[in-house]
Amino acid sequence: MSHRTSIQVLFFLLFLFLIAPAKDLFVVIDSLSGKAEVQRAGQHKWQIIKRGTRLHNNDILRVLDKSLACIKWQNGNTLYVNSKSQILINLHQDTSHNKFSNYATVFFGAIYFIIKKSLPKALTASYDTKVYTPTAVIAIRGTSFSVKVKKENGDTRVGVINGTVLVKNILKSQSMFLSSAFQTDVTLNTDPIIPIPLLKADIDELKTWVPAHVIAAEMKKQIDQAKRDYLTITGKLENKIVVVPFKNKSGYKGSWKISDNIATALAQHISIANRMPCSPAPESDKKLEPIAVGVKNKARLVIAGEIKKFDIIKRAEITASADKYRELSIANVCIEFQLIDAENKMLLYKNEVCGEVSGKNNKDNSWQHISTLTFNLKDPAFSSSIMGKAVTQMLDQSSGHLARYFGTE
Repeated sequence: MSHRTSIQVLFFLLFLFLIAPAKDLFVVIDSLSGKAEVQRAGQHKWQIIKRGTRLHNNDILRVLDKSLACIKWQNGNTLYVNSKSQILINLHQDTSHNKFSNYATVFFGAIYFIIKKSLPKALTASYDTKVYTPTAVIAIRGTSFSVKVKKENGDTRVGVINGTVLVKNILKSQSMFLSSAFQTDVTLNTDPIIPIPLLKADIDELKTWVPAHVIAAEMKKQIDQAKRDYLTITGKLENKIVVVPFKNKSGYKGSWKISDNIATALAQHISIANRMPCSPAPESDKKLEPIAVGVKNKARLVIAGEIKKFDIIKRAEITASADKYRELSIANVCIEFQLIDAENKMLLYKNEVCGEVSGKNNKDNSWQHISTLTFNLKDPAFSSSIMGKAVTQMLDQSSGHLARYFGTE
């Protein structure tokens, strides 16, 4: 695939985020050395900017030769932009969930991003901040990192100073966690390669355009965190699994706590089917990130995910000859899950599985009746219902997909 095609794909993906305006959202040029210009959304003319200039959704910033810029987000995030760099600012507010998305697209050049705090609470939650390049997507997890993009082909290098980021090829499915003191390269035709260490020369080069005290402060944070992690992890992570409560993205608003119910049911199913210790995360761990949940519970593997569908719908069917007609109730349960190696901070596997079971459109198969049952697969009343069967079908598929990673096949 050509570089031009990759740019077209990138713009198509960006369009998905730009369809809703964000008129009241902006970032500010906090400092500027030299010259920089902005191309306002929908315009072709470039305008010289100065310190204090606001950039809005879809504005493009380019920092000229021998110049440096620093951008401040409203939530406290900081973005340093090197000379000869061009980036697109994407700001979006999801009013239905009261969430803000802050995306930056690096067309070419180099940036250094400092995220004030760890925003996502689950791997599968919608990330508040991401960085795009022509070849990579970097999902940010409360960290500081650099991104360098070659102008001629979009090849991307990501280096982490503090924390962890999730790096993915923009056109492929392979992802990897990249931790502090490591870097990786992503090209259009290759997934993130095996991490290589950040060398002193790499840090020194970064300090030529990012204030040295800023780098030093982030490195100190990482060293302090590494000491805390060492004290925790030296207890050794055991060969067991912990399941984080699933994020409910299905639209279900009934009385069942399906986020907990699905996680608990999956943990029980894996324990039985694969003979490997597996348990749901304790209530006190719900606000932790999945890797932290694994370390805290001394579990080598962590499962996190989101519930995509959880519903019972009615459907009418008629034969081609129109001589038979019937109405059905169909229970549909779909989850997207991720299996994470907490010890090595790696994403091992990601998939979406579904269970779908139909039955006659009668009282027993209606939401009105099934919703009065207790969500408990050990209870025959629930397990024999179309919803219970759909959940079991989904669990069987999930456990089967995951079995090869447990060493118990």
